[in-house]
Amino acid sequence: MNIFLISQEAAHGQQVQLVTFLSQVEQPSSLLTQIVVIDECTWSVPQVQPAPTVRAFVLDDFLHDKGSVNNGEFVSDANVIRSKLGAACESWLLIDFGLHEQLVIKDFIRKLATFTFLSNALRDKHIVLLMPRLQLGHMARQVNGVFNSTSSGGNAAQDADRYQLFLLSTILEKALFSSPFIAWPVSKLRQLARFFYQRIVRVRS
Repeated sequence: MNIFLISQEAAHGQQVQLVTFLSQVEQPSSLLTQIVVIDECTWSVPQVQPAPTVRAFVLDDFLHDKGSVNNGEFVSDANVIRSKLGAACESWLLIDFGLHEQLVIKDFIRKLATFTFLSNALRDKHIVLLMPRLQLGHMARQVNGVFNSTSSGGNAAQDADRYQLFLLSTILEKALFSSPFIAWPVSKLRQLARFFYQRIVRVRS
């Protein structure tokens, strides 16, 4: 399964040409879900190129009729996602997010990923997500993080720093407890704690 994130401005009124163009994009085989982001493009395809089958949705098709009882926000209905996308026989599924807030979009992405993990109905499908151009970068990290189980933070420097601190703390801990000046008092404290615990248990019994 491949997922394409396309700006709404680039896809406006050219959905058939867009899908025909994307069907020609060759990607290397991978165990991960391929995520492709296109900000702006001219969908030029040969005239003889047959258009693949496509079915278009909007995010409103998958939302609950009523808002959440907790905060009134509209969330996606996982059963509707399963029924509508699972029943689609087209090879390309296009979903327009419109101008929904990012929280609503993220909720849909999480439930879509859950459906793909629980069912193989979309395994041979290609999914096109249309969204405003300004959301492409952030949502690409979100989609990649959810579908490929990677961190969506995208800050490799911070991750490396945390790992270095972890290694340093491990080395210091081993060095301290290997020293007799530290290990002996700690062992004595453990013996005292065990002694008092046993005495308390005996008194209560």
